[in-house]
Amino acid sequence: MRAAEPPVVPGRIHGLRQWALDNAQPPHLRAVVHDQPWPQCGVPFAARCVGHSHAAPSAHCSCGIYAWHPRGDNAEYVFPSRDWLGSVTGIIEAWGEVEVHHDGFRAQYARPRWLVLPDR
Repeated sequence: MRAAEPPVVPGRIHGLRQWALDNAQPPHLRAVVHDQPWPQCGVPFAARCVGHSHAAPSAHCSCGIYAWHPRGDNAEYVFPSRDWLGSVTGIIEAWGEVEVHHDGFRAQYARPRWLVLPDR
């Protein structure tokens, strides 16, 4: 493996994530930052780089599926925002090529595993 390539994680990992809830019929999740729809339940989301023609994630780009590590301090940051109308917080299952950082990671593939819906 070259130093510029993200490591391949053997198996699946979990991370915390937020989405916007699109109330179209049927309702679906949308990425908050890039306003991109996620596939229907159970269908994996495949990351792709919008600005370049390389595979995602890439060490020299910001592409990939983002998630926070499932630690207490990250959960305190992510989960209190569940009261925001239109948001959904949850845990993703991620796999494929993964670039790991201190607070989270960027992955090649992911799908929601558990969702926490807004109180309202």
